[in-house]
Amino acid sequence: LFAIQSCGDDDPDTSDPSVTIKDISAGQTVWNTLSLTVEATDDDAIAAVELFINNESVAQSNSATVDFDWNTFEEEDGSFTLKAVATDVAGNTATQEISVDVLNTLISASIPADFFEDSETGVIFLSNADGSLITSMEFENGDNIDLKANDFDGEEFFLSEGYSEDNLQVYTFAKIKRGSTWTLSKDVGNNDDGVVGGTPFTASVELTGASLENGEYYNLYSHGEDLYEIDENQTLEIGLVEETSPLYIVKYSAEGEKLKYHYLNEIIAGENNSLDLSLVNNDFSSVSFNITEDIESFQYDIEGFPSADRYDVGFEVDRYEGNSEPETVTLYYPNDAFASYFTDIYYKTEDYEYEQFGYGTEAIAIRGITAAIELQTGEESFNYTSSGSYDFILIYTANDNMYNYFILPAGTSQEIPLLSFPESLSDYDPSINIIGYAFYDHFSTDGYNEFIDELKSSEYGIGSVFGQGNSRAYLEFQVESSGDRKASIPGFFK
Repeated sequence: LFAIQSCGDDDPDTSDPSVTIKDISAGQTVWNTLSLTVEATDDDAIAAVELFINNESVAQSNSATVDFDWNTFEEEDGSFTLKAVATDVAGNTATQEISVDVLNTLISASIPADFFEDSETGVIFLSNADGSLITSMEFENGDNIDLKANDFDGEEFFLSEGYSEDNLQVYTFAKIKRGSTWTLSKDVGNNDDGVVGGTPFTASVELTGASLENGEYYNLYSHGEDLYEIDENQTLEIGLVEETSPLYIVKYSAEGEKLKYHYLNEIIAGENNSLDLSLVNNDFSSVSFNITEDIESFQYDIEGFPSADRYDVGFEVDRYEGNSEPETVTLYYPNDAFASYFTDIYYKTEDYEYEQFGYGTEAIAIRGITAAIELQTGEESFNYTSSGSYDFILIYTANDNMYNYFILPAGTSQEIPLLSFPESLSDYDPSINIIGYAFYDHFSTDGYNEFIDELKSSEYGIGSVFGQGNSRAYLEFQVESSGDRKASIPGFFK
């Protein structure tokens, strides 16, 4: 017998290699030039490594490593798939695939066709943390803005809008994030005062049921400041702003104190209307404010609106104007008789001014702002530490022919540099000459980031978020400066 043994090859290699795209993770946002490294390992040896971007081969190597500098600036913003494939000497393969988001656009914006009057233009520019210019663009009606800069590697920057009329006005926003869709700010001329003049229509109203004693009387308000004082049953011819209009009736004591009210939904022009004055029996709600000795002037206005989305026809509900006498002021309003209210509260001391514009019953009372700030200035920057119940600080600087308004968040040791202006603004000379600052509370947002988000989604930036229907308040301080310029806050910040 013979025993025969075969001496064949070793067992074949069936183990896959491993491959990794180094120093990058799935879902990461990338920009500019990205240095990619692919590394592979195997229990025997690697024959090839290849890198693909969106299924296109961009780099390959016969070793265990391949490097590739990906210039994302040449790509459109969006999602890209990176795939690394490793092959060992036995032909086994391994793949790693991840998606990343390319974001080279710093700011994009679309300018409405009617943003400017005539042939006016503006400029938008972005600045680094040290104030150096990143990029800029002049714009006019109908332009699309798409700002990029391949030499800027940061995620946040200062964004400035510049508009030149009699003086240059520059609005600078801090901590704006890469990839934001921006809304340029425009003063759209909102007028919160809904009291209008003119009564093109007339209605006849028969008044019955008058019940008065000791000098009491009624005031009938057809709109705005138009009123009719009556002390007996009678028929009135009342002027109306529209063909169908509400009527607001208040009963007063002989001393002018508001006692009761009634709200009649509909008076029709050209018809005989009737009103039973015994219905004037509803109790008012009230709001009070203590006027301290340091208040030099004080004003409190409440207006009512029949519609929650119209502020062109309003009724004067109550008003006070004066100084520290009396110590307590009480104003009255007819609960939810009106669909909406607008309240304007203003008072001034030697050191500061406070003003509040509120919509709805929840904004009739004074909300107030608490704030603290430490402010230090130098030749090339200013530094602040601030906290309080507000959304942003407005710090404004001035020079001979320009104002720069910085919209800033609360924070500790915040350094704000002197900005380098683009060539299109070379006629202007910025400086760190602070002439005032104000704290702003936008009632519908909580903090700076929420405020910026609302601004970006608005139609006209600051002009919209501080426009009709948006409750807000500011607390303003003047500061001594090296020049004689006085603070001049743009109208749309008020």
